Amino acid sequence: PEVASIETQGHVIATQKRKPGEQPLSAECDRMNMTTDGPSREIVHLFGNPAHLRDRGLHIEGREVHLDRAANR
Repeated sequence: PEVASIETQGHVIATQKRKPGEQPLSAECDRMNMTTDGPSREIVHLFGNPAHLRDRGLHIEGREVHLDRAANR
């Protein structure tokens, strides 16, 4: 089975593993909504005060962070 949607709130910490020795992608927020329509079609919405997204030297923070992985935005 594949997950089609996740909604969670509270002190949310989500990580995605990388190759051995690499830091994982991590998201920390108060609320997260994620929908997926296949392996490369993920939409992620992070909400926080602020929400944080970290990956490979990148750090994005804000009250609302919206990601569309297929569109790379």
